[in-house]
Amino acid sequence: MFRYLTAGESHGPALVGILDGLPAHLRLDVERINETLARRQGGYGRGGRMKIERDEVEFLAGVRGSETLGSPIAVMVRNRDYENVRALMDPITGAGKPLTNPRPGHADYAGALKYRQRDLRNVLERASARETAMRVCLGAICAQFLEALGIRTRSYVHRIGEVVSPELEDFSQDAVEASDVRNPDQATEAKMIAAIPSMRLASGLRSDRPVTAVSRTPRRAPPEPPLDDRGRAQTRVQRISLRHRGDSIAELGAPRLEGAGLECGGDDRSDLDEVVGLEASGGEGWGADPEPGGD
Repeated sequence: MFRYLTAGESHGPALVGILDGLPAHLRLDVERINETLARRQGGYGRGGRMKIERDEVEFLAGVRGSETLGSPIAVMVRNRDYENVRALMDPITGAGKPLTNPRPGHADYAGALKYRQRDLRNVLERASARETAMRVCLGAICAQFLEALGIRTRSYVHRIGEVVSPELEDFSQDAVEASDVRNPDQATEAKMIAAIPSMRLASGLRSDRPVTAVSRTPRRAPPEPPLDDRGRAQTRVQRISLRHRGDSIAELGAPRLEGAGLECGGDDRSDLDEVVGLEASGGEGWGADPEPGGD
């Protein structure tokens, strides 16, 4: 059984992750993990935080001599920006003026109610896109395990706003990585880049950004995790608003008011997953969140 756990605040000392379930004797390529972390920080319109951080994985347990031991793996990714806000975010002595104005479309208000926090920083520092750095790190480790089984995954951005990519079956992942919006079709890439500034100028609007994932597996592949488990893991990411398979949702492109919700139902299934993430004006990716607190 695979399990993972992440901890850490956006501007705390570090992000920490624990991964349980990998077998022993799996050789890990640390440089490839760091390359994956670096790819997360690229793309069109990235915020200023990406110029500060240079993420690198540090292994704390579960690996020796670049091989897994079969025990839980503990890893850490340090936050370089922590040194700039140590007085505010130190785990023992950190203090500062409370934040009391919740941002629409974020977890600030809900988290304050759930955990009875009067300072919203105690919520938004955890509910930050920065946390996805650790998910990428753990995912890069799992990807190397899947490759050992002959399983490779590919993905590309299918839609940004009203710009929709043609369905791509035969595409190069290298072409995806070379694209500023992670779409290998050059004509679609140009349209997506042109559409983003106009959506940023539309104050208070957000736009859906679906990602299509394709996996190629050997004939004797390990069983898939339950759909509900995968859905829970994906929709916990701050910028993901929904997850669906197949054509169960037709209208994804229109910009929506900041903070508006979107729900998915039905039992439609297909070979393609689409995970819809919202990139907000003023959010990680298209602008800078209030610092500290953003990714």
